[in-house]
Amino acid sequence: MTSLLKKILLEPDEIKSQLRLRAKKNYEKTIKGSTLEIAKEKAEIEYKEGWNCVRENVRSIRVSKPKPLSEQLEDQLWCILAKMGFNEMSHGRDFTISVGEGLAPRQIDVFVKDTETALCVECTACETPKRKDNGEVDRKNREYKI
Repeated sequence: MTSLLKKILLEPDEIKSQLRLRAKKNYEKTIKGSTLEIAKEKAEIEYKEGWNCVRENVRSIRVSKPKPLSEQLEDQLWCILAKMGFNEMSHGRDFTISVGEGLAPRQIDVFVKDTETALCVECTACETPKRKDNGEVDRKNREYKI
């Protein structure tokens, strides 16, 4: 089955590393310069793109930017499933599963598997609650014979 799956994490250390990154609600990065003034000049560009200063160091500035809501939901679910102890987990945002000959691979938001269980999850998020038409999901399930 693993040959049908692209970008899967199998090692516990890889899963722990991803868990640390996905548990954060913000993207974070460090902008370095030979002096703080140079780092501030570089950071000005990032501020225009929505990044915020977290702290200033001697020669660098730490900035952060909130993740999109859909990514926060996906990461939160991924973290919950990782803490449940699944030993095979999807890696990255472009995880795909081959569903058959002549069909395009199916993009899955979160995939987890252990010796007894396998879950494929597609996440949908929105700023305000609303009703969802499951017609598209039902059509895809019929197409892939899920």
